[in-house]
Order: sequence, then structure tokens, then C-alpha cells
Amino acid sequence: MQYPVIRQLADSDRWRLRPHFKALDATDRRLRFGITLDDAAIDRYVDLIDFDTEAVLGVADSQANLIAVVHVAPVGEGAELGLSVHQGARGAGLGGCLFAHAVAWARNRYLQRVFMHCLRENQAILHLARRNGMSISMDGSDSSAVLLLQAPTFETLINEQATHWQAAAADMRRLENRWFDWVLTGPQAAAKAFSESLQARAPGLR
Repeated sequence: MQYPVIRQLADSDRWRLRPHFKALDATDRRLRFGITLDDAAIDRYVDLIDFDTEAVLGVADSQANLIAVVHVAPVGEGAELGLSVHQGARGAGLGGCLFAHAVAWARNRYLQRVFMHCLRENQAILHLARRNGMSISMDGSDSSAVLLLQAPTFETLINEQATHWQAAAADMRRLENRWFDWVLTGPQAAAKAFSESLQARAPGLR
């Protein structure tokens, strides 16, 4: 199995998050947020993310578009997870992979639990919760899932750093390929490669 490259996004990535959420159709927006947000509400949601205290982890396609994202928002001694995967990217295990990295991030910050709130009809999230041993409760049309966390270990801390380096290495390989294309195709491709390198440098080298 080839594991996806997981990137922890930064404040400079807000422009990448907006199209990710806006690409969700009305049904998927309702399942992700509990209500059907319009584009303006999505902009406000992205604007309110605090990248200093929260984590946003993402998987991008070959064009650097985010196709799967998990938002980890600490609340007291726990953290709430919000997960979204584009329709065409489902069934490849991206949700489970992002969930595992989100849990590790929370665990490494000594948070005691992670939880998810979703509509009862959101079978994909409920299946993910059951598969990962979360305790699930139902209240009318709403569902909640909680997972108690163990304390971090040296291995969990090292694995988080390894994830950052893997993302940085993947970005460097992609940029090297762009510059190689420039050598073959001329100044116009060079300008495009330079622009993409500026966009990728901040999140890729965290």
C-alpha cells in the first residue's frame, strides 16, 4: 500500500482550504458541517481557524489541490475533529489515514480525548469511528463519538516529525521536476515553476 503524503497546513494555506470546502456539494457540506453552508459561510469558517493552536492536516493531488482535510480544534482537555474527503478521492483510505495523524497530533500535545459530532445519517464517519474504537452515542438526528487517548511516546513524537520531513521531501521532488521541465521548455515554464515554488515553500518546509 502506498501511503499518502500528509501535510500540516499553515496560515498561508487558507487560499487552498477555501476551494477544498467549496468543492463539496450541498449534501457533503451538510454532512461535514451539520448544516449546508454557503460559500460566504465557508470563507468565515476558514478565516476563524487559528493555526497557532489548531491543526489542519491535508492530502493534495498531483496538481497540489487539497482532496482530503482534517481539522483538529482543541477544546479544553480534548480536541474536535472535522473530516472531509472529495467524492472522487473516497475509498482509498485517506480518511482513515488523516484520522490517525490527527489522533497522533492531539496525543502528542497531551490532550486526553478526541471527539467527532456528526449527523446520524453520516454513515462514513460513523464507520470510521467504529473502526477506530470510538465510543458512539446517539441523540435524535445527531451522533457523537469519543476516543480516549494515551500519553505520547518517543515513537509518536518522532513519527510526527517524520511526517513533516516526508512532506518537505515530496515538495522538493515536485519542484525539482518543475525546474527540470524549465530547462527543456524555456522561460515561460520557468516563471510558472518559480510561482509554484513560492506557493509551496511555506507549507512544505514547516
